[in-house]
Amino acid sequence: MFDSSCESFGMILTEVMSMGRSSLSSLPETGGEGVLYFNALKPSFIEAVILDLFSNQELSKSLSVRAVKRTFARESASHNTSEFIIEVAKRSSNPESQLTFS
Repeated sequence: MFDSSCESFGMILTEVMSMGRSSLSSLPETGGEGVLYFNALKPSFIEAVILDLFSNQELSKSLSVRAVKRTFARESASHNTSEFIIEVAKRSSNPESQLTFS
């Protein structure tokens, strides 16, 4: 369960999702269709969602599959980031090269 009303992205949630765990969250921007949601300000609603997840094996399995599909691979994210940094370094050392960001 990831209950946050102030975190802007939810790295903890994406880590849990990448492991194929069914998750509960209040961050739809991060979890997409791979998470069961609740209103973090309503304890009775949180309880109902928790009970629903633990009592419904099919729902739990479905969320796990969707969670893995939604997450990014750490290896490719690391590779893409390092490639970008190398490219920026190369271009910045060449005064004729222009960096463009879109």
